Amino acid sequence: MPVSSLTCPHCGSDRLRRSAPRGLGERFLRALSPAHFYRCRACGRRGWHLGRVGRAHRQRRSDAVPGRPMEKRDVEARRRKATRAAVAVAAAVGLGLVTGLVVQTCAGRAPSVLPGR
Repeated sequence: MPVSSLTCPHCGSDRLRRSAPRGLGERFLRALSPAHFYRCRACGRRGWHLGRVGRAHRQRRSDAVPGRPMEKRDVEARRRKATRAAVAVAAAVGLGLVTGLVVQTCAGRAPSVLPGR
């Protein structure tokens, strides 16, 4: 079905945009079927369709409209995302080091043969 013929069943508008699956049920449906979720820009209702929702074809980079300049909020969001990633990596490395030290220390104290065996 061409994208242009897809309309909202509630209000009849053709102003639809793709929408991410919400909840485990929708993610499961999306993973096992060709269902794509959409939201109507006119009435706000969500729905799903068996097939793609959105542009019929991608524009080539040379034909695309130049992007808007990065706003302050975009720059801050990227910085926060990078900071969270760095903190997560540092925490994982630190936890790994602590776990390794604890295991190594406990291995030195543990008896070589378990009693009762």
